[in-house]
Amino acid sequence: SFMRGNPFLKPQYTDNLKLSPESLERLQWQALSNLLKHSFDNCAYYRTRWQQAGIDDIRTVDTLAQFRQLPVLTKDDIRLNYDAIKAKNFQNNIVKSTGGSTGQPLTIELNLDSNVRREAVMWRGYSWLGAGLGERTLYLWGASIGQASLPRRIKEQVYHWLYNRKMLNSFSMSPENMSQYVAQ
Repeated sequence: SFMRGNPFLKPQYTDNLKLSPESLERLQWQALSNLLKHSFDNCAYYRTRWQQAGIDDIRTVDTLAQFRQLPVLTKDDIRLNYDAIKAKNFQNNIVKSTGGSTGQPLTIELNLDSNVRREAVMWRGYSWLGAGLGERTLYLWGASIGQASLPRRIKEQVYHWLYNRKMLNSFSMSPENMSQYVAQ
């Protein structure tokens, strides 16, 4: 199966599936705490914003109730403070953008390890549905709005061909072309 043959999935990701709800909750809290500490130590924006909210050291946030009091990050916060949000200890990241369904795409960055883990977990989930690597699949997905450049379109076509998948843009679906989508 995909799970046994995937070199990207560490045993911890499959072992975590067997944890009790309580153990999983503890693991999730530890991971969240580590992320908050990393953000406080390496992202100027978070450190400043949390200090403005009265939190001089994120390590003092040790309950879910305290976590819920942290200011919520919005898309506008990201757009207006992009450089201050980026972690200073990660360079040469993979840059990704959302499709822009709200009218303006949002750019984010992932380090290589994070991106590999994200893709591995994504493929694990797809494999549970019978759509693992190389399986012929069709996706109805929110793709980019607007016309991509020719090199970008070629790159995407080759990428999808290699994975044996076809992408249908949900943003382009309309009553006029819905029957074509169904036929595909």
